[in-house]
Amino acid sequence: MSEILFLGGRPSLDLVNTLRGRNDDVLGRRDLLADAEGLRDWISRAGDEADWFTLDAPAGMPTDTELADAVHLREAVHDLALGNVEPADLDTVNRLALSQPVPALTWDGTSFAVTGEDGPATVSQVLGLLAADAVNLFATTAPERIKECAQPRCGMVFLDTSRGNRRRWCSMSTCGNRAKVKRFDDRAREAAAGA
Repeated sequence: MSEILFLGGRPSLDLVNTLRGRNDDVLGRRDLLADAEGLRDWISRAGDEADWFTLDAPAGMPTDTELADAVHLREAVHDLALGNVEPADLDTVNRLALSQPVPALTWDGTSFAVTGEDGPATVSQVLGLLAADAVNLFATTAPERIKECAQPRCGMVFLDTSRGNRRRWCSMSTCGNRAKVKRFDDRAREAAAGA
């Protein structure tokens, strides 16, 4: 699934970005968590590619409740990231952060990993980690550091860690490059119209 990207800078923001094209009225939204298999794939890829922690795919397929919790958590974190603080969103984040079984930290001699008691972390444990990350993120980060991509149709959110807090795009290689090309094309059209 090539659409899975980890550009948020934090696990909870990467979860938000599983709804691709959130603001895209032209091509439409693409929900990477549309079903249990999508959630399992995302967790598996997060364990392989994300920079946040080493994580094996859960042993079983996510339940309907776990899938619903993941989607509710995603939307709650999205609302909080945009400054739309609603009690229901806070309740969702806090409930999942506090009610999930705590996973274990393991060491294989070269790296740490997150596991369950008897193997891979469960989906519920992963959701608990994501919710706990959201608690930590919003409690310790200045709100202006959490941004939505400036590309109007994108909708991805990210943590801006740049020195001047001037990052505008989820990624310079995608949305930033599109904006550059558009500016270049606009200037070329203006120059041609003025000639």
